[in-house]
Amino acid sequence: MFTYRGALLGLPVSHSLSSYLWGRMAQRSGHPLVYTRVSALKPPRLSEIFERLQLDFLNVTSPFKAQLQGQLAEVAPAAMRLGCVNLVVRCPKGLIGYNVDPAGVSYMLCDVAEESVVGIGDCGVSAPPGNGERLFVVLGAGGAAAAVLYVLTQSGRGAIVLSRTRAHAEELAARFGCVGYDYQSAPEIPAQSVLIGCLPPGSTTPELPWHRFSAVYDSTYAHSPIRPQAEHFSLPYTGGYGWLAEQAREGFRVVYGEKLEMDAEFYVHPASPGGVPVYVGKQDAAPSSGNDTVVLWADTDTEFQQIEAYEKAAAR
Repeated sequence: MFTYRGALLGLPVSHSLSSYLWGRMAQRSGHPLVYTRVSALKPPRLSEIFERLQLDFLNVTSPFKAQLQGQLAEVAPAAMRLGCVNLVVRCPKGLIGYNVDPAGVSYMLCDVAEESVVGIGDCGVSAPPGNGERLFVVLGAGGAAAAVLYVLTQSGRGAIVLSRTRAHAEELAARFGCVGYDYQSAPEIPAQSVLIGCLPPGSTTPELPWHRFSAVYDSTYAHSPIRPQAEHFSLPYTGGYGWLAEQAREGFRVVYGEKLEMDAEFYVHPASPGGVPVYVGKQDAAPSSGNDTVVLWADTDTEFQQIEAYEKAAAR
């Protein structure tokens, strides 16, 4: 049987559970898979990564989601609309970029839906129906926030964007027909609003009227900057692991052409996801590099040491 080869590109990647999820799906489907992780300080040449590791696909996470489109032969409509890519697949025509985050957002928000979901996109995306009375406050203005707004606006939900930088908030909000604010100029938040955090780990959490929120959702599944405040105010909190799992399942469909039915355990954060990362330079990377391998994609010794220090800190 054909063995697929995949990898995750980002900075950092040592903490990522993508290899665990893809391993679970490969086992479920019976398709052999070799999956590794690649860490880089700057956007690498995709063609070099695909050639050296003999990849069939590449998952992409922060900070490279919006920095790779120029290297792709084609970008799928959802990824074009979002302005970022988190899955690259090798096809006969070249490298094709997709964004499967909306599927994860839709899954995460399914429990605030009042009726069944409806299909909305080219990546098997589904979204909860509209609720015109509830305001959704999206915290952040990056790729994760764009995916959230994509789902919310497709389903007719009211949303605003809050970001540290007003220009970033306004630019993102304008793309999806809503309004953006910086933290200082935010309007009064109505009671029973829903907060959706899209801040990366390590971010500073702004002062927010936490008592005005009825629930908090988070794109982050580890080291969340907003979870402590949500718990302090005893708010229902949903982390981003379900988002991660469902977007991985949608990615599997894109790569393998098969939509798997996974059990409930697939969506539960594992207590012990895997072994200790093994760090190697790109000159030592090979198609057989496995789940515990993190390839440090560096061109100099100094760059290698910088990436290694960053990854070891993230793995703690």
